[in-house]
Amino acid sequence: KGETIEDDKAVERLCYLRTVMEKIRPIEHKLKYQIDKCVKIAETGQVSKDDPSRFKANPEGLASKLAEDVSDDGSDEDEDDDEKDKSKQKYVAPRNVPKHFDGDKTKEEKEPNSLTRKKNLL
Repeated sequence: KGETIEDDKAVERLCYLRTVMEKIRPIEHKLKYQIDKCVKIAETGQVSKDDPSRFKANPEGLASKLAEDVSDDGSDEDEDDDEKDKSKQKYVAPRNVPKHFDGDKTKEEKEPNSLTRKKNLL
């Protein structure tokens, strides 16, 4: 009918939706592979045997094999005690010692200071 749509809520809503679509486009591009894979699984209803999503961590493989080897030998009892003592100790981070920053000085300014330091050390 040729009615004007100026100052209509539909125009504001269309602008908002276009802005959202433009912001989502890079995210969609990054996730395209995962989205396509999920859609394919949803359509077919089955996952292939070599699909990376089927691979999961094996918690038994994360256990330390070293403990089993040492217990089999039985001759390294002294070393076992030392390792147990070390594992029970609390870690203390090294302290940072403040140091004067000489980065803004030129070579000429640094030379007299280094000579006086050497004299003081001797």
